[in-house]
Amino acid sequence: MSKTMKKNNLFTALLAFIIVSAGCNEAEEDDLAFVKEETIDAQTEDFFSHELNDSGSSVHFFEGWPNCDTLLVINSEEEFKKEYHGDLALPYIDFNNKTLIIGCAYLPQTNYYIKEARLENTPVGYSMIVSIEKNKNVVGFCEFYNAFFWKVYPKLQNKQISFLRKSIYTT
Repeated sequence: MSKTMKKNNLFTALLAFIIVSAGCNEAEEDDLAFVKEETIDAQTEDFFSHELNDSGSSVHFFEGWPNCDTLLVINSEEEFKKEYHGDLALPYIDFNNKTLIIGCAYLPQTNYYIKEARLENTPVGYSMIVSIEKNKNVVGFCEFYNAFFWKVYPKLQNKQISFLRKSIYTT
């Protein structure tokens, strides 16, 4: 192999490495825009699984609210007590360092569900991006229902949080 071919092959390999590396860095930067969830203990997980189940209604949160996409942003124990209308003891959340977000997505038929909810930090505020997916193996009825989710994040800055629905349709 000539010196020129070796140089060209080396240059091509180096260029390919740089392109792949740049692509990886771009993906990592995209992930940096999303706020990382805090890990929660089993007691807190059990509490929310019980109080915010997928039965289509929650008499313990969102009392008197219309059926629509909505978020509760809770930054203190007092706010948590005010929003909860049930009889169970509230789990401990360190609101000095954490923010609790409880969400409700108003979905058509029971064959749709929340696949994922991620909080994005943008220059003008936060966006809760909620991915909705259709379960093609379930036959739905002509009705709407509420699907709930909850997330705990490091203490959020005092910025507005918008609810953005992202629909994923499977065939």
